[in-house]
Amino acid sequence: MKKSLVFLFVLVSVLTNAQIDLLDIAVTRDIEAGQHAIDDYNEYLEKHPFKQTKFKEINRFMARNENFLIIVENELYPLIQDAIATYQEDLFAENLSSILVGFSGTSSTNLRTIMQNYFNSDNIIGAIHIGDLPTAWYEMYEDFNGDGAPDDTLMVNFPIDLYFSDLDGVWNDVDDDGKYDEHNGEVHPDIWFSRIKADNLTLVDYSESELINRYFERNHQFRNGNLPQFDRALAYIDDDWQNAGDYYQENMESCFDGVVLVNASNSTTAHDYRANRLPADYDFIQVHVHSNPTSHYFYFNNGSAYEGFYNNELSSINPTAYFYNLFACANARYEQTNNMGSLYLLGNDYCLGTIGSSKTGSMLHFENFYNHLSENNIFGAAMQNWWEQSVDVYNGLAISWQRSWFYGMVFLGDITLKLNYPRNLFVDSEYVGYEDGSLERPFNTIQEGIDHVEANATVFVSAGIYYENIVWPATSGINLIGENMETTIIDGSESGTVLRFEENLAGIIDTTTVITDFTITNGSAYKGGGIFCSSSSPSLENVTITNNLTSGYGGGIYCLDNSSPNLVDVTITNNSTNGYGGGVYCL
Repeated sequence: MKKSLVFLFVLVSVLTNAQIDLLDIAVTRDIEAGQHAIDDYNEYLEKHPFKQTKFKEINRFMARNENFLIIVENELYPLIQDAIATYQEDLFAENLSSILVGFSGTSSTNLRTIMQNYFNSDNIIGAIHIGDLPTAWYEMYEDFNGDGAPDDTLMVNFPIDLYFSDLDGVWNDVDDDGKYDEHNGEVHPDIWFSRIKADNLTLVDYSESELINRYFERNHQFRNGNLPQFDRALAYIDDDWQNAGDYYQENMESCFDGVVLVNASNSTTAHDYRANRLPADYDFIQVHVHSNPTSHYFYFNNGSAYEGFYNNELSSINPTAYFYNLFACANARYEQTNNMGSLYLLGNDYCLGTIGSSKTGSMLHFENFYNHLSENNIFGAAMQNWWEQSVDVYNGLAISWQRSWFYGMVFLGDITLKLNYPRNLFVDSEYVGYEDGSLERPFNTIQEGIDHVEANATVFVSAGIYYENIVWPATSGINLIGENMETTIIDGSESGTVLRFEENLAGIIDTTTVITDFTITNGSAYKGGGIFCSSSSPSLENVTITNNLTSGYGGGIYCLDNSSPNLVDVTITNNSTNGYGGGVYCL
């Protein structure tokens, strides 16, 4: 059946330089097109024979009136339910309610209808699909030269996740072949959307459920500040885009203090990428390279030759970045067996999210994404803002050009994540060597830990005796947690107060500062042998304050200037003074 498609094209009298540049940007292509099988809609149907729709709501984890929908494959759920429970608890801690639904079946229409119902009844603001859930497919003529006319007589078809985020748009399958070919009405996303799919990854040594459980374990650790972050990103720009390298770097710098730009013609090579870049300490990598779903092709020898970097290399390298923006043709075509987008996400110990495309094309208008992400927004909000500002908009560029570049864009992973969370630090008195506060390289004094930690983060202290006279920094909301009250001891060595909250803190220390599971001992001072509080009201829980002394006031604790510490399960014993208040003295 002959297909017809109306191309919308808006003419303007003057184009800005940015728009001219966009039209001149090289399209990401498969350099070895035709040499590698790429699954299309027909292969998808062969792998997914008809299955009747069954679904049920499993639970609701309600925090407030912002609801996030989690849809998990029914058969997979029993194998990952503990990980999902932890995930829901983490969302709850960030004031995001979650509704968990189990689903089985092959109808993307039915799956979207369920999402629409929750959108209408519960005002969901985002959703994630976990497992081998139905995929919607779209077909279109491509228009990469932006003239409003098809580049080829053949249509391309590809998975389209916009179908699950634009819940009030009109999607039509004009020729009734199972692939949508018309999208109109309200065409922008109504909710955030992402997916995690691991059933077709055979190049890793873990099962589908193991990959997903491992993913949510590191997701949990990242959210709770237990993984190191470097505030460092990489812009790795191969030859066809090297002239715009400064532009890509500049946009990423809105999110990171350090963005390494590699864009010289003979510097971006497959060898350099695999040996030097993927194992390095970057939080985020944006790579521009011609690709297909399972390969990258980097030019070398001044662009006269290319070398491949392949999907089977990823798991052995164990790349360390948490997030990727893959400006790489069809590299996130998640229905393709062993696609690189999913392998970047799941085939290592670190990654939490990949942005990419299921077709030829990638992200442009990077400022609409990174500027929003830099404001401590979640990836979902940044992606939605990018889409609303960049796709299906009347900006002098043909709508057909925009859809050709952007309609395959997907987010693989958990779209509720942010780039940064307050990082927890670790202290171990017995550690010797290079220190950065990580679990592997802890500080060896508590003072270092609290001096380096961010507000509202935690310092975990291993059991041991810490001979210190600690001065609390001007940082609110620190949680200082010892391993065990009996075995985690802060000893003042009779050389001063053990723990001082001094006058210059100006009242910023309140009960959100929590000190838990310590013995505080052997302090000696004029005021406050164990703890001295000036205009400070920390919380102490499961703490013993013992064998401290003063020559003046408050052998155990001294408080002044409206200090009001919150004490829970605190033992104050065997402290002494030559003046007043052997245990506690408060003004």
